[in-house]
Formats: sequence, C-alpha cells, structure tokens
Amino acid sequence: MLYPRAIPSQFRTKQKKKIKHVNLSNTLLNHDVINELGQIQPAYEMKGKPGFNLSRGNKIENRVTPRYPFSMDKHLLAKVSDVLIAIGGIALENHEFQFDYDPMPIIEQVYFEGRIPDKYSHQFYPTPAPLAKRMADLLGNVQGLLLEPEAGQGALAEYLGKDATLVEVSSLHCEILKQKGFKNVICDDFIKWAHKTVKTNTRFAGILMNPPFSEGRAVHHLDAAISLLADKGKIVGLVTLPVANNYYAEGMSKQITPVAQKEFKGVSVDLAIIELSKL
Repeated sequence: MLYPRAIPSQFRTKQKKKIKHVNLSNTLLNHDVINELGQIQPAYEMKGKPGFNLSRGNKIENRVTPRYPFSMDKHLLAKVSDVLIAIGGIALENHEFQFDYDPMPIIEQVYFEGRIPDKYSHQFYPTPAPLAKRMADLLGNVQGLLLEPEAGQGALAEYLGKDATLVEVSSLHCEILKQKGFKNVICDDFIKWAHKTVKTNTRFAGILMNPPFSEGRAVHHLDAAISLLADKGKIVGLVTLPVANNYYAEGMSKQITPVAQKEFKGVSVDLAIIELSKL
C-alpha cells in the first residue's frame, strides 16, 4: 500500500478474463429419421372434398410434407417434425411445414450429413419477430455498414436488409441464410472473425445482435462488437438483465430496456435490450 509501484505492472492491472473454449456440438440423427428426411416432398393444393375424389393441384411454394405422415409411427413423425422445425419450418395442419425459403436443398444437406446443430451448445434461441422488430427500430435508420454477428437463421438480419454482413458459426445455418437471399454470409466464429477484422479498416455503423448467454460469452461478444464499431456507431443487443446492468465499456453510452418474459417464451432468465452508442 505504501509503495504500489514496487509491484510489477502486470499484477497492478486487472487482467482480462480469458475466453473459454466452448465445444459446439451437433445432434446426430438416427437412421429412421434420416430415411424419412430423404422422402420429404413438396406439398400440393388438394382439389375436391375429403373422402371423395381428391386430386392434386398446384405445388405450394416453400411448403413440404413427409411422404406418408398418416402411416408413420407417431414417435418417428415427432422426431422428423422436430428436425423440420429446427431448420425454420412452421408446422401446419396435415403434417405440412411452411418455410420462408426453399427448404429442399437444406433438407438434402441434413439427409447427407445426418446431423443438425445442437441447440444448447450453439445457444440457438431465435429472436421472436416482434422483439426483433423492436430492436431494429431502436437501431434506427443507420447510414453505413450493418452487421449481425450471430446471425442464426436470420431472425434479426431480416431487418437489416440482404446486403448486411452476417457472421454465423454453423455451416448449416449459413446455407439457410444464403437460401434466404443474404449476399454477405461469413461462416466463422464471431470472436475469431472480429479479431481478424479489427486489423482491417472495416467498421460498422450499426450492429444488431443476440449473442450466446452461457459461459459468459455475451460479454465477450459485446466487447468484440465494440471493437468493430465505427465512430458514432450504435449496437443494439439482447442480453441477460445482469449482463446489461453490469456491462461497461469506455467511451460508450448505455441504455437498458427490460424485456418481459412473455416477449421471449422458452427462456428462463430475465432479459434486456442493451443500446450502446459510441460517443
């Protein structure tokens, strides 16, 4: 206490926390599920009355169905349905699934690879559309390059436009993003990509993000995003409320908006929207 400078500087300065390595695993599909995925077919309009002479009409855009859903074992059907929902399908009546992109190339990829990204290790919790729009409105009409660092399947990126830069660690999700028409999709871990990109002149005026929450990853993702922010740039992110309250970055203003649990069903932690603006 009397002679603090006698202590070597590396012990006087608070050390940054090291980023923990997280194993991003995949869920392997069993043979029966893979076999049924190989028989997925486009859905068609049906003409006539049920129980009478039904005939097949026009193909319905971006809608698919298992080949024999009504004769399939219900447990197997549930597993196939889970896969189709995991890649962005919305379950409809008669075991049909509607997508906002052409899903057949993605289903074919899953069929050949026999796996999908593990939801928990990837922390894949897509931002609900109303909340995503609310976050995009807070970002505002930013002039300059736009970035979504953990793009997933594009829930937030939809509000940034097809020219935005999207970084996504899952190769399957990257293919989905490309199928949706996004032009600048980068398949990489955001932290590693940011470390490389910060050495260039590329800076982003607006960043919209929903980073992974586990293992303290949200803080590291916020730090990486700030390193790529242009002067007067702005970040709007979805994080846990404790992270939002405790996060501090020099030279940044901060605003916090709590998120009601009903706005993001299925998440058991308190969430908040954090706005970070470069002063």
